[in-house]
Amino acid sequence: MRLETNLLPRSAVFLALVAAALGNSSAALGEPEPRLPAELLARAEAEGSVRVIVELRTGPGGIAAAQDAALHALEGTAHRVTRRYESIPFIGLEVSAEALRRLGGLSAVLRIQEDRVVAPQTRTP
Repeated sequence: MRLETNLLPRSAVFLALVAAALGNSSAALGEPEPRLPAELLARAEAEGSVRVIVELRTGPGGIAAAQDAALHALEGTAHRVTRRYESIPFIGLEVSAEALRRLGGLSAVLRIQEDRVVAPQTRTP
């Protein structure tokens, strides 16, 4: 059986990468990240709506039930479903500021983030 003698340096590199990825976020400082980012709400108020991906807490009914409950809570607000995921507890929505505030107040919502297009990463030789 061969022991890895280079384990400590690899661990240090891994921890350094994790720390760099976290940066100075509130989570890195031990503070919980806000469920509803203030800049996202400001954009919804300024532009009329924003596209978001909502992470949901699932219960005994599963993903579809959690999505249905969130949509039921949005009744009477301006919103549109952009994607219902079947195997992960997320739902894509386009929402008004009012709908975004309502989502932010739901205990079943774990996190709200902007749904945006991200350019693919390419490798350079």
